Parts: sequence; structure tokens; C-alpha cells
Amino acid sequence: MSTEEDDLTSPVELNNEALPEEEPMANGTSGPKDEPKEEPKEKPKEEVNKDEALKHNGNTDNGKSSIDVPPDLPSTPVVEIDHIPPVSTNGTLTPDRRRDSMFLATAANATVDNTHIFKKTFEGILESKGTKKNDQLKLSIEQALASLQDETSNGDPHVIFNALKVICEQTKGESQAKAIDLFAKLFDYAKFDDPKQKVNMTEMAIDVIAKCFEFQATEPEIELQIVRALMHSILLMPCHGEKLLQAIRIIYNVFIFSLSPRNQALAQGTLTQVVDAIYLRVHDKVLKNRKLRSGSYIFTKTGTNNSTSEVNNNLNNDDLETSSVAEQQITISKLEQFNDADDANSPDVNPENASEEELLIQDAFLVFRSMCKLSSKVLETETLDMRSHSVRSKLLSLHFMHTILKNHIEIFISHDVTLKTASGAGSTRLIDSVKPYLLSSLIKNAASPLAPVFESSLEIFWLIISNLRPDFKREIPVFWDEIYFPVAEMKTSTPHQKRYLLSIIERLCNDSRCIIEFYLNYDCNAGMSNICEQILDYLTRLSLTRVEVTPLQKANFRENRRKGISVYDISKSSNLVSSTMSSKPPEPEIYHLFPLEYAMKMTSISCIVGFLRSIHSWAQKGVRTSSSTPLARNSSHNSLNRSRSAQFDSSTSILEARNSISESTTEIDNPEQFESLKQRKKALLDGIKRFNQKPKKGVPFLIENGFIKSDAPIDIAKFLLETDGLDKATIGDYLGEGDAANIAIMHAFVDEMDFNNTAFVDALRMFLQSFRLPGEAQKIDRFMMKFAERYVSGNPNVFANADAGYVLAYSVVMLNTDLHSPQIKNRMTFDSFVRNNSKINDGEDLDLDFLRGIYDEIGSNEIKLQSEQHAALISGDLNMNNNGSLSFFGGRDVNLEAYLHASKEMSSKTEKLLNLGKKGRIQSTLDTTYYVASNILHVKSIFDTMWMSVLAGLTPPFKEYDEEDVTKLCLEGIKLSIRISCMFDIDDARVAFIGALVQFQNLNNYAEMKPKNVEAIYIMLEIAIADGNYLNSETWAQILISISQLSRLQLIAQGIDQGQIPDVNTARLVNRDSLESTTTSTTTTSSYFLFSPGTPSQSQVASNKFHNQHLSPEVADLITKTEFEVAIDRIYSNSANLSGDSILEFVTALSKVAADEIESSGQSKNPRMFSLQKTVDVCYYNMTRVRFEWAHLWSILGTSFTNAGCHLNEAIAIFALDSLKQMSDRFLEIDELAHFKFQREFLKPFGYVMGHSASLDVKDWVLECINVTILSKAKLIKSGWKTIFEVLSTAANENKESLVKKSFKVAEEINKNYIDIVRSQDSFAELVTCFTSLAKNERFQKISLSSLEVLGRLIKQIAIIHFGEHDFNKGPLKLSLEENNAENFKNLWFPLLLGFHDIIMTGQELEVRSRALNFLFNILTTYGEYFDLEFWEQINKEILFPTFVILNEYWEVSVDTTNDNLSVWLSTTLIQALKGVVDLFTHYFSKLNGMLEGYLDLIIRCICQENDTIAKIGRECLCTLLIDNAEKFTDDHWVIIYDAFSTLFELTTAKELFMSVDHDEQASISTDSEKGDVGNNMEPNPSQLSINTYENAESRIQKSREKLSIVVKSVLQLLLIQALSELFQNDSFYESVPYDTLIKVSDLLHRSYDFANKFNDNYDLRYKLWNEGVIERLPNLLKQESSASAVYINIMFRAYCDDDKADEAGKTTILDKTLPICLNIVERYVNFDEGSHQRNISTWKPVVIEILQGYVELDEGHFKTYAKSVYILAVQLLGRTLSPDLRNAVKNFFARVGEEFLGLEINSSLL
Repeated sequence: MSTEEDDLTSPVELNNEALPEEEPMANGTSGPKDEPKEEPKEKPKEEVNKDEALKHNGNTDNGKSSIDVPPDLPSTPVVEIDHIPPVSTNGTLTPDRRRDSMFLATAANATVDNTHIFKKTFEGILESKGTKKNDQLKLSIEQALASLQDETSNGDPHVIFNALKVICEQTKGESQAKAIDLFAKLFDYAKFDDPKQKVNMTEMAIDVIAKCFEFQATEPEIELQIVRALMHSILLMPCHGEKLLQAIRIIYNVFIFSLSPRNQALAQGTLTQVVDAIYLRVHDKVLKNRKLRSGSYIFTKTGTNNSTSEVNNNLNNDDLETSSVAEQQITISKLEQFNDADDANSPDVNPENASEEELLIQDAFLVFRSMCKLSSKVLETETLDMRSHSVRSKLLSLHFMHTILKNHIEIFISHDVTLKTASGAGSTRLIDSVKPYLLSSLIKNAASPLAPVFESSLEIFWLIISNLRPDFKREIPVFWDEIYFPVAEMKTSTPHQKRYLLSIIERLCNDSRCIIEFYLNYDCNAGMSNICEQILDYLTRLSLTRVEVTPLQKANFRENRRKGISVYDISKSSNLVSSTMSSKPPEPEIYHLFPLEYAMKMTSISCIVGFLRSIHSWAQKGVRTSSSTPLARNSSHNSLNRSRSAQFDSSTSILEARNSISESTTEIDNPEQFESLKQRKKALLDGIKRFNQKPKKGVPFLIENGFIKSDAPIDIAKFLLETDGLDKATIGDYLGEGDAANIAIMHAFVDEMDFNNTAFVDALRMFLQSFRLPGEAQKIDRFMMKFAERYVSGNPNVFANADAGYVLAYSVVMLNTDLHSPQIKNRMTFDSFVRNNSKINDGEDLDLDFLRGIYDEIGSNEIKLQSEQHAALISGDLNMNNNGSLSFFGGRDVNLEAYLHASKEMSSKTEKLLNLGKKGRIQSTLDTTYYVASNILHVKSIFDTMWMSVLAGLTPPFKEYDEEDVTKLCLEGIKLSIRISCMFDIDDARVAFIGALVQFQNLNNYAEMKPKNVEAIYIMLEIAIADGNYLNSETWAQILISISQLSRLQLIAQGIDQGQIPDVNTARLVNRDSLESTTTSTTTTSSYFLFSPGTPSQSQVASNKFHNQHLSPEVADLITKTEFEVAIDRIYSNSANLSGDSILEFVTALSKVAADEIESSGQSKNPRMFSLQKTVDVCYYNMTRVRFEWAHLWSILGTSFTNAGCHLNEAIAIFALDSLKQMSDRFLEIDELAHFKFQREFLKPFGYVMGHSASLDVKDWVLECINVTILSKAKLIKSGWKTIFEVLSTAANENKESLVKKSFKVAEEINKNYIDIVRSQDSFAELVTCFTSLAKNERFQKISLSSLEVLGRLIKQIAIIHFGEHDFNKGPLKLSLEENNAENFKNLWFPLLLGFHDIIMTGQELEVRSRALNFLFNILTTYGEYFDLEFWEQINKEILFPTFVILNEYWEVSVDTTNDNLSVWLSTTLIQALKGVVDLFTHYFSKLNGMLEGYLDLIIRCICQENDTIAKIGRECLCTLLIDNAEKFTDDHWVIIYDAFSTLFELTTAKELFMSVDHDEQASISTDSEKGDVGNNMEPNPSQLSINTYENAESRIQKSREKLSIVVKSVLQLLLIQALSELFQNDSFYESVPYDTLIKVSDLLHRSYDFANKFNDNYDLRYKLWNEGVIERLPNLLKQESSASAVYINIMFRAYCDDDKADEAGKTTILDKTLPICLNIVERYVNFDEGSHQRNISTWKPVVIEILQGYVELDEGHFKTYAKSVYILAVQLLGRTLSPDLRNAVKNFFARVGEEFLGLEINSSLL
């Protein structure tokens, strides 16, 4: 059992303990033990009557708890109803009320001996004159006296009752009063053995007493006794059901009809006590008992949640049915004349079989229902007298409804308080039983123009909202939409109504749970209205209202802020006594003191802030529930024991406690689910908006998003018919379109309507309510045709066919327009209407009565679109009829008249909505689940949806009013909004609200600053301090720029000239002015003359105004307070407490603001550096952060210092650098572990400033800072060395000698004193880079050479470190593997080698490059022996090979390069380096042979260039490399060498000769000219044909490139052929080449010969090349052909003759490859014409000689085989002119022929 339940039940338990012990009594009940009683003293008759009239709780005459009433009451008494149990403010029973509760629980079973009173009274009546004359009366009294004197019977109650009945019926005046008084005592006195007798006597007594009441004719004393007796019957006797209602009805009648104010007050007080007692019985005897039986104070569901649908067959009498009274009298029955259709839906309790609990619950139901029905009586507009019976009755019933709900809410919430249905199939909860009556009452009264009624109904509605909203989920939005929102907007509603409604809205806004649950259940529900959004929008509109108000009126409002809101206190009963009431309705008396609009505006602001407080508090604390599972439930819900006080904040209401209840039907209120629902609803509303704007776009959107199932006409039609919010006119236009698709949709739309058994005009009305009929005749025609078809199908007996229905429908539409349009003067008559519809029913006339009915109905009731009619009523745009009500002064109150009409319409519409069928939104199955909020994330969705309205509602009032209360309220709202947006990271809202807060400060226009603006600054600082973790960079920027501006204002307030303090806003104005000037200068010239030269621009005017501002003394005093300084400092000091992500956002913004300040300073001597200084402070505050966070932090701050250091204003740059230097000293003291680089990153700004600053002084200051840091912190520097050397390296490239010299000195100092530290911190490479940069500076050769010398000394230092002291000139050093540390090579040797490589590649001075090259190769030569293979590979890949990076691409290095430096480098350094590389390879062949492929590739790239010098050097290096190392090459090496030659021949083959022209085109041109050899002589031949060609520049360039490529490749092919010739002439190389490699290399020569031969033989191709301008003269490859063949034949015959190379098979292979070529060459030679082919003859002659010599050297067998083929050709040679050498070769050939074939022996001396 929870603590709360213990608290709520403990008072009852204490009272139980306090009661006296009870013993069983004769009648089976229990009562107090017998105690001695004192006989009461007899009082005078008048005092007795007075005392008895006001007995407390119906006590006996012993005088206890009685109220003494003075004998002379004033005419207008103030009645104090002391017997109404008080209620504490927290809803618990006060001690007095608990005592009353226990008394009521026991008094009903108590009996008191009042025999002497009965005797005395009877005797007195018996002695009266009237009794003596009435025998029956006399006899009954005597029998009663006899019964009283009989000691055996001790007074028979039935005899006494009979006597009292006769007295009441047959006497008047005093006797009747005494008899009625004895009825009350009889209830105490009587004893019954059978309980049924007690019930019967009670019922009969009530009947007797009721007949004594004669309305206004009843004497006051009798009224008093009637009330007292009936109170006793209810409280002390078993009075239930019908008789209970009858008793209450009589007391109610006394209140209404009594002419005595005292009796009215007594009756009202008695009713209050009786009603309270009835519900206390339910609480004490039902709730507690069932809790105890269940063993828990948590209620569980009992039975099903059935609505009140069962018919009550037993309770036939209407509630509070009055006795028969004259027709002309105003009776209660007349007050109850309203629709009783729902009475049948009552619970059924059979008194015979019902338990006491069931009877008590039924009593509670009947009483509440009675009050609801009484309050539902509609007041006539003419009877607005507040003292009238109808008004007082309504107010009293509403008062009791409110009181019951307020004090006994737990009974209505409980699931244990149930009533059985008439069928007995189940039970229904009390709240579900009374709901229809309660709703009916609210419908009738919610829009009442009578202020007390409006207030009372609104208070009841508030109780529903605050405590019963789960049960009224579907009904609440209907009241808002159809009644209360319209009342708030209506022009005709009274100011009091609007203000009182606003007070309820204020309560709602201050109820966090209620507002959140409204959002979840309504705003996130597609079937419900956006209640929260509508409320906020309404409040925003109120806050934006412009109101003219004087200071006096403002003061009056503040004094009377809470006064006059209510004109009627529903909690006070005394204000219903007629004597205390005025005849006129009460009106507020304070609206003359201030405008109502101003009060509503101020209240709306308070509501908005209250809304923000509510959701903020919810977000802060969440929901305190005992169960972690949040609840969502159907309309039925659990209840629990709680206090009976309904508070405005639901945190203390019944609903909060419900969260601890566990139900089987609960659902989790998942925020993501609701967010999804909200987005879905937004999409639906967006689709509806699109449809209303343009249906053709809206329908596809709705289909795409799934709101319309498909594009089928039926689906679209259903959506149009069932969806709220669609514009009726748009629907009509859309359905009326003539497209086939639209017509199909229209047909489906009409087919969805049901006109079965419906009158024609009713069906037409129904039809025309679903859309607005378009004005086009064709559209109307289509609608009417479809309507007629649908109507006739549902009503086949009305018309002969559909044509009749169509014509009549069209005619009725015309009639409606004709009769009601104000533009038509001559109205259509009935005869005209009949003529229009004659013979339409298949040639017959329609019945005249039928037509008359239609005509009359249309005439009296225009067919209107109800939605538009209702909207017009609400807006006040509808004209009223003349028959209106009159005001109290006889004039017509048009405003009241309009409101009454509108209120009736609202009530009618509301009632219809609440009773809609399946298609109505109230009955929609989508709305059955009520979600109880539990998750704080709902706040995000709510605020994200509504923050724009909040912002719009708070911003203008702050600017408009200067009052402190308004200012604080708006600022509180802004502050709460910012915190909520920060809490849930709603970025747009956060930026917007902080932007608004910044605007509130008015810092940019400080001349107009006021204390409220200073207050806004305080709020901003408070947010920055408290909520810094939730701000992003954009919002921080707004805050920090404001702080910067505030700091500037503080300086101005202290007397500093504002012109001396740069301002960001000034810079913006200047920039805008410059932009304006630029724009003006670029416009038309005429615009220049529009203004005189002295006319300032708008921006200049603004600038002048800005500069002439003056700060008010009041504001100056406020902003210079110490609190401001402390708050500002706290913002920056608190940055150390920000989270990792938040500090990044903060410093990002701070850096931006600092940059803006600096930018605004320009070249000022006093630059604005407030934020930059704060940036330094932030660095100090956050320097101890974890390194991970600091790294990200410094990446932002470092950039800020970098930019400041590069600023053109040297003062700013120096300040930034000095600050950075001081921070560096602090930062370097923080120890840094190995392999981290925090110091390096921290010092990076120095390097950036050195490289990008335009000021030499700033750069000198950077070097000075670095030098000082080294001198003071060298031992602490670790990774920072790298940044230091980067700075020095950057300085080394400067043009100013002092900077370069200073950089060299610092670097040299480091090398001398800290080289060991540098090496230990792995920064040796950076040191080398620094000296390398110094060496490359060509402007200062002396420093360059000195730096180179330092690098040279470093070589020796490294050698000493690595190898120790050793003279390498005397021999190599023997090292063990352990001593040869690879890390030293990587960290020491390689950086040095790389440095020299850098100088070689990028150095400008030839001498420096030459020295560096020497240094490089000296190192490699001297120490290369100690380098391992891996290190050599690194050297080659990263140093040696990259030296020739310019050669990476073939054919890129040309002869005519325009870069002189490059030309010098190519002709000197490159050649020297290439030769050095080849020598190095030979020197360390054993280590480098594995990289042969790389070296050969390097040489290939050298050869394959357009620059012939490089190509020749490459060819030379290739030959050198192969010759010098030929004997060392392995077979694998020779494979690589062959691949290299193959690549070379492939790359140098001029394939472009065959790709430059179209081979398919053939030219039949003959020429006698010689062939021009490509690659030898490219000069034009004067004998060439003249061809006219027309080429553009691009084609000429392309052909020039092709020509150059052909020439270069042809030349290089010749160089390769010559290289092979030289190589194979070298005996060492020839001997080393394997036979296979030799053959493959020779094949390359063969392919070269074949290519040249093929080209030379293709004359057409050659001519084409020349003709198209590719080659300037007729080309040929004669030299390539001859040279390749010559070298090829030479190599092959030499290999043939070398028995070590070729065996017999090899020789045969050689001859098979070689001899065909030989024969071809000799044959072609023989055929040359000696006159025209002299050049060919001279070219081929050496080849022929070589061939003949080769034949001569053939083996004997081979010679005999192959000599025959060449013999004939040799003979033909004899017929030509032979040179001596050729003749000698022929002679030798023939000599060998003679030897082999003729057997001759020829003397060699003859050859």
C-alpha cells in the first residue's frame, strides 16, 4: 500500500478508533452502549421551533450542535451554513468533516426516547379548538397517547405515524408545524423489528410531509419544519431511490419558492449537507469496503465498461417530479421540460434485491442526474432576472454539480463505483452513467450569455479537464472547437466571457501534465483537433494585439490584476438567496479602470509563460510514478483514494496517482511513436491545405502519402466525404469538373450517401451539405443528374423516373436562390414554381400538396451550407432578423441578440457532434485510447511544434512595454524557451530565442537602452553560465558578440571616447556604405545627378546617427556594476567545466567573434582585442583538459591565433604572437609522452604566421619568440622541435637577409648545443630540412654554402655516432650486425641523403647543386658498403630514382625548353647524376644487381626523350653499364636486359608512319625522285611536287607534333642499332651474352629491318605522308633498313662462326633466319640502276660485302648447300661497276666456289 493511500485513509481509521463501543440492538443494528442521559430542560415554544429548524445533522432535542438564531432576523440575512462540512485546501477531510462523516454513519441506527415530547405535543394539539371539532383527528391523537402510555408497547410507531398523518392532512398552521416536527423526532424514536416496516414508514412519511408544501402559499414556519423533517428522513432513515429524490425535490422547492430568505438559506444549506452525505455514504460504505475486501487501496476494473444503454423499467418517475400544482404556477416540472430521451438509458437497481451499496450508488447517480437535468433547462431571453426561479434553479443545480465533482471526484473516477444494467448483463461505472446528462448540461450552458451560468459551466468543464479527461477524451475537443474557441473569437461575446475563459486557459497552461496529455491525445491524433496549437495560437494573437493604454490604466491593471475575473463565486452558497441577489446580471466593475484588451494581452503573456513553466518543469523532473511502465488506457481508467479537492495543477490531481496503477490494457507512450503520429498529422494537414489550394496537386499528394488508399474513385470519394478541414467550395469545384476521372469520383461520392426513405428536400439538404454547389450550369447539371439517380434508386415510389427527380432538384435549387437572394426583387411564386415543374413526372404533374410542401419548406428554411453559416455566426458577419430581444431599457440589444443566436447554433452543433454515428469523429475507433504522459521527451515534440508561436507572443510585448512585470515575464519566457531548446537540442528554436534575447538588449542602439534591456543582458549571462553545455556555436556567437558589445559600452560608460574603441557594427555600416557606393557607381550615369554631392546615403545617415549616440546615466550605472564583470568572467572561467563537445562549440564561436573584432579594428592603433584576450584566458583555463579534448580544442583556437598573427595590423599580430609565446611557455611545462605531438600542434601557429604574414617585423618577432623559447625551455621541448624547424625552414626561404641569417644562427645554435636532444626527440630530419632550405636560398650564396658545410659536418657526426672514430680512407670498417643499427640509417642517414637530394633537385645555384651531388655520391660511395639491401632499396626508390623524376614520362624533355634553369640542370646536374648512378651500380654491383631493372628503366627513360643530348647520354650510360658488368650478369639479368632492349625498340619504332594517313586511299602517282630518308635529312627537296593544302592552325600543330615524333623515334632507332653494334663489337660483352639472348636481341634488329623495309616499299604510303604535310619531303627509312640489316647479319654470321655459341643445330637456325634476308638484299642491290639509285647503291654496298664475306665463312656443307642461290647474283655483280672492296668480296666468294665445287686450290696470296 502506497504512502499516499495511507495518508488518505488514516483519518477515517482514527475516527473509527474514537467511536464508542457498539453493542447489538434489538433490530439487529449496533449502537452505542447505554449511558446515563439527562433529561433536556423544556424550552419556550418559540425557541424550540427556532432551534429545531436549524438542528445540526438532525440531532435530537438535547441541544447539542444546535445553532442559536436571534429572534429578529434582518430582512436580508447573511446565512452561515455551519453544518456544511469544511474541506481543506489539499482535498482531505478536515476534522469537522470527519466527525460529520462518522455521525452520519451511526445516526441512522440510533434511537432516542422522546416520549415526553410526543405526549406534550399531542396533548397540546388535542386541546386546540380545531381538534375538538374533528372526531377523526381527535380519535387518532387519543390512540397515539394511549400507545405512548402503554408500557408494553412503549409507543407503537404506526399509531403515532397515523396520528401525525391525520394532523398534517386536516390541520394548518401551528398544529401542522408541530406534527411535522414530530416526524423528525419519530425517526429518532421509532423501533422496528422488520427493516421493511422502517422503509415503508419512511416513504409514507415523506409523502405526508411533501403534501404539506404548498409552494409560495406555505408558511415560513412550516417550510422550516418540512426541511428539517425531510433532512432527518434522508440522514437517519433508509431513504433511497424515488423517495430520496422526492425528499430532495421538496427541499429544492423550498429554496426556489420560499419567500423567506432565511428558509432559502436553510434549504440550500440542507441540500448541501444532504447531497454531501449521500456521496459520503458512497465513499465510506462502498469505496472503503470494497478496498478492504480487495485487500488493496488500488482499484481494479469490475465488470465491463458499458455505456448507459440498458432501459430502466423500474424507475418510471422523473427525477424531482413535482406534486400536482395548478397549471398556471411555475413548477419544477416546467423547469425540467427538455429532451428526456436519454432517461431510458439509466442503470437499473431493484430495491427489493439490491444491496445497500448498490442503493447508495444509485442515490448518487439519481441526485447528480437530477442536477444535470435541472441545469439543462434553457433560459428564455426575456427572463434574465437573476432572482427568477429559472435562473436561481439553474445556478443552484450547477453549484451542486460543481460541488459534487469537486469534493467527491474519486467516486466518479473509481472503477468500484458501478451500477448494474437493466439486463443484468454487466455493470457500468458511475461516471459513464452520468456522462450523457453532464454533457447535456454543459452543452446547454457552456455558451450562456449569463455570466454566472457561463462561469459555473466553465468551472465544471475545468474539473472535467483536470480530473476526468481520460473519460471525456472525445468530448473535450468538441467543446473547445465548437464552443469555447468560437466564444473567444466572437465579436458578440462579452468581455467577461473572454477574460474568464482566458483564466481557465491560464490554469490549463500552468498544468504540466494536462497540457502534455492534451498534446499527446489531441495534437498527435489525426482524428482530433490540435488543441494545444490552437490555444497557443490564440494566446499569441492576444499578445500581439495593439492596445492603446495610458500609464494610469496600466497601474490600475497591476493593482486589480486578479479582480473582476469572476463575477460569481460558485463555491459560495449565500449568493443564491434571492434577497442577496440583484435582478440584473452581475457585471465586472473594473473594466472602466483599464481596457479589457490590455488585461487579456497581459494575461495571454502570463499564459504563454505558464505553458513554458509547465513543460520545463515536466522536462526537469519527469513523472514520479511507482511503475516504470507509462500508461495509456481506454476511456475507462482506474481511480484511487485521494483528497476531494480539485487543484489546478494536475501534479496534485487524481491523474498523477493513476500512473502507479497497472492495467492489462496499458500501452507505452513512446515519444518516437507520438512524434511519428504528429508528423503524420502534419502531412495530412499539409495535404488538406494543398487540396484546398489546388485539388489537382493535393489529391496526388494525399495518395502518395497513404491518406487516400488509391486513385480509385471510391477511395477518393470516401476521403472527400469523411475528412474534416476540406473546403466545401473546393470539393464542389473538384467534383464538378468535366474530366472522366472527376465525374467518376463525383458519382462514387454521391453513391456513398444514403437517401433511403428520406423526404426529397431533406435528401437534397443532406446532399448539398457535403460540398458547395458550383456556380456553373454544366456542373450543377451533372450534380443534379447524379443526385436524382441516387435518390430514385433509394425511393423508387416517389417519382416515375429519374428525370422527374433531376428536373425537380434543379428547380428547387433555383427556387432556393430566387427566394433568398437579396439581389432578386421579384420572388418566384408558388404558381411559377408549379409551372416550372409541370408534366415532369413521365408526362404527369406532381401532386400539388407535395410541391406546396417543398415550396413552403424552402421559403421558411433556406438551404444553406451549415459550415459557412456557422462560421458567419461565429465571425458576426451574419445579419440578424428584426424580431430581437429588448434590453432592460427598452432598446434592442443587437449584440446580445447575435450572441444568443450564435450560442444556440454552437450548442446545437456540439450536441450533434456528440451524438454522431459511425462516421462521426467522436465515435471514431481511433480516439478510444487515452495516453497518460510519463516521458519527458514529449516536451521536445511539443516545443518543436509550438516554439514559433511562443516566440511571436513574447517578442513584441517586450519591445512595446517598459513595465517591470511585463519585462520579467517576457524574459522568463525567453529564458525557459532557451533552456527547453537547449535541453532537447532544438537548434532552430535555440538560435531564434537567443537571437530574440540579443535583440532585447538593444546594444546596437545603446542610446535608447533602458533598464529592461539591461535585465535582458542579465538573463543572457545567466543562461550562458548555467546552460553552456547546451549551446551550439551559432548561439554562443550571438552571446559572445553581445558580451563584446557590453564590454565596449562599459568602457564608454567609464569615459573613454567611443571613437577610440572599434565596433563591429561600425565596420558593418562602413562595408555596407562601400557596397552602396560601388553599386551607385555602376548604375546609369543619370542617377548621379539625382542628388547633390552633399546628400548623404541612407547608410551614411545611419552611420552618423550611430556615432552620435550617448549612453544614458541610468544604464551606464547599471552596466558598470561589479556583478556584470563577475558574470562575464564566470562565462569564460566556466568554460573549463564545459563538456568536450560543448567547449568546441564555445571556442568556435569565441574565435569567430574575436575575428570580427579584429576585422572591425582595421589599422587602428588601438585595435579591439577583447575576445582575443578572452581566448587567451580560455586557453589557460582549459590547458589541463585531457589531451584528446585539448587536441580538438586547439585545432580551433590555434587557427584563431594564426589568423590574428597574420593580420595586417602589426599591433594585433604582435599581441597574438606574444600571447601565443606566453601560453607556449606554460604549455611546454606540461609533460608530453613519447610519440605524441601536442607540442607540435600547439606551436604550429608560429609556422603559419611565418609563412603567410606580409610583415617582416612580425616574422622577425616570430623568430625572436622561437629563439627565446629555445633558450628557456629547450629541455622541455619534445615534439615541438619539429614545428620550430618548420618555422626556421620557412624563414630560410625569405628574401630578407636578416631573417635568413637569423634563421641560420638559430639553427646553427641548435646544432651546436642541442643536437643530442633533437636526435632523441626524433627531429633530426627536420633539422636537416632546415639547413637544406637554407642551402637552397639562391639570394644569399654565402649562407647557402655555409649551410651545406653544416650538412657536410653532420655526415661526419653521424658517422662517428654510427661507426665510431675511423679513417675510411685507410680501408673499410668491419661491423657486426648488432652495431649496424637499421634505425640509425632510417633516422640519421636517410634524412641527410634526402636533404642532399632536395638540394640537387630544387637548388638554384649550380655550385650548390654540384657540391650537394658530390656530397651525396661521396656518402654512398664511402659508406654504401655498410648499408643493408633494404636501405639501398629505399635510397634508390626515394632518392636516386626520383632525381630523374623529370624523365618519368617518355618524350617530355625536349631540346627547345623555355626554362633556362631547367636547361642548365639537364645539361649539368642530370648528366652528372646519371653517370654517378651508373658508376654507383657498377661499384656496388653485388648489392644493387637486384635493382637492375630499375636502373635500366631509368636509362630507357633517358633515351626515350626528345632532347638528343639526354638520349645520347642515356645510350652511352647503357653501353657503359652493360659492358662494365657484362661478365657479372646472370641469366636472369640477361632476361631483364633483353626486356629493356625490347622496350627500347618498341618505344622508338615510328609506328606513326602507318597511323597518320588512311591506308585505304591509294594514290597512283609515279616519280623518278629519290626517297628521302627519315631521320637523316629532313630538309625540303626542291623537286617536290607543289600541293595546295588548306589547314587550320590546330591541324598544323598536330602534324608538326607527328613529324617531330617520327623524326625523333627514327633517330633513336638508329642510335639503338649503333649501340648494339658497339656492344657486340666488344669481345667481353659478346662472350658474356648467352646464345638465347643473342638470338632474341638479333630478332629485334630483324624486326627493325622488316619495319623499315615495309615502309620503304610502300610508295603510296610515303607519298600520302608527304602530300598531307606530315613529312616535308618524300620520306624513307633507308638508313634504318640498311643499318639494322648490316648489324643483324654481322651478329648472326659471327655467332655462326663461334662454335662456343652455336652448335650444328644452332648454326642451321642462324642460316635459316639470315640467308633469306641476305639473298633479298643482294638481289635488290643487283637491280639498282647505277644512274638513278646511286645513293641506294652506296648505302647497301657495305651490307652486300658483309653478306658475301659471311657466305665465304660458311662451313663446307652449308656453303655447298646455300652458295648456289647467291652465285648467280654474284655473277650479275660482275656486270656492274664495282668498288675495290666489293670486287674483293666477290673475288673471295668465287674463290670459295672454285674450292668447293671445282676442287681447285687457290692460293690465298692471289685473293
